[in-house]
Amino acid sequence: KLLDDDDPRVVGAACAALGKLGDADSTQTLMSHLDSDEPAIVAGAVEGLGHLGVREAVPRIIPLLESPDFDVRRAAIVALGELGDQSATDALEKLREAPWQGLAENPTEEQKQELQEAVDSALEALAQGS
Repeated sequence: KLLDDDDPRVVGAACAALGKLGDADSTQTLMSHLDSDEPAIVAGAVEGLGHLGVREAVPRIIPLLESPDFDVRRAAIVALGELGDQSATDALEKLREAPWQGLAENPTEEQKQELQEAVDSALEALAQGS
């Protein structure tokens, strides 16, 4: 029911919750939410897919590393680390120096650090998986 809410933040939170709950039956729903125009929904869908370990989503998530939205970009970085697919390594390496470049809003120092740590963690997870 929450996936049909009028508030994109509620829908995004519901998507993320489906992943945290391990609801594998929601994979197609989450994949379809990647096409939303609402960053909160996209970020939640990416988070949910990462938690579920849906490796088929990797090709759809990699382009989101260039999203101008902070939450979408952060969710994509984290999910790619969780999914452990080596095909994401080059795209994450490109972000390593300044993962906040290209964001629509100027990030705070805390947000910059958060993105930097997320990229470093994702790359470390990918390196351990190889």
